[in-house]
Parts: sequence; C-alpha cells; structure tokens
Amino acid sequence: MVDTARRRWEAGDDRGASDVLDEALDLWTGRAMAGTAGRLDHHPAVIGLNRRRVAACLRLAEIAMAQGRSQFAADRLRVVAHDEPLDEMVHSELMRALIEAGRRADALIVFIDLRRRLVEQLGIEPGPYPQRMHREILRPGARLGSVPTSQSTSQPTSHQRGVLAPGVRGAT
Repeated sequence: MVDTARRRWEAGDDRGASDVLDEALDLWTGRAMAGTAGRLDHHPAVIGLNRRRVAACLRLAEIAMAQGRSQFAADRLRVVAHDEPLDEMVHSELMRALIEAGRRADALIVFIDLRRRLVEQLGIEPGPYPQRMHREILRPGARLGSVPTSQSTSQPTSHQRGVLAPGVRGAT
C-alpha cells in the first residue's frame, strides 16, 4: 500500500496518495511485533517495518499539511510519536502540525517532553529539527517552512554521536 501511495504521489495525485496512506496506517496497530515483550525489537525486519510506518506517517502528514489538514496530520503523528518516543523527525513534524493547527501550547509540550526524554535517556539535547520547531513555537505569527522529511531518521546526526546535554558526565 505504501508503494501504491508513493506512485500516486509521484504522479501528482496527492489526495489519492493521502487516502492510501491513511488506509495503510489504519491497518497498522502500534509497533511491529509489539506483543513479543521486546525480544524482537532489534531484529532487522522489525526495525525495517517500524521505519516504513514512520515514513508512511511522515509522508501522510506532509501531504495533509499541504492540503491544509494540519489537525488531521497532528492526530496521525501523535499516534506514531507515542510509539516512537525518541524519533526527533516525528516529533518535529508533530510540533509543526500543531503550530499550523493553532495549537502552539500543545506543540511546546511536545518539545518539552521530547527534550526531557532525550536528556534523561540518552544524555543529549534535541537536534536541529526539533530546535527549529521550538524557535518557531516561540515566534507567534511566523510562517513555517517544511522540515525536510527526506532526511532518514536512521542516519545519526552530530548531536546523536556524542554532544551530551549540559550536566551529563563527560559533557564539554
């Protein structure tokens, strides 16, 4: 279904792509192999399935926001953000959708919660995309550009490779 949506999107059929992605995400209930008590979380096939779900949700959100359906995008992104609590791209796009839906306070809460999890669990500060959305939240009335969703969430960025949060042992 995701491949069908991609073909429709590439052909300029945004609405058709959105409908197929929406249907695909309706069929997906949580993370792949969620009922296995984490035993298979690191299996390459499971990781790949979860990445496809994230990519499908990000594409759907991108299309929905371009169509002016920011609240719909936020609702879809919130489900995936819950299942991917450290995925900065998902949370950045959720913040963007909430800002565009006029819900800056909710977007700020998303940033604060994401930052807290990153600092507590990984000892790092949020990367450039969540930081950018945080700045946008604090600038009421600013027009948003899109966060580049073509960036793979699996590629480590400089902040993921060792820039520690202040107060974490070893931080400079």
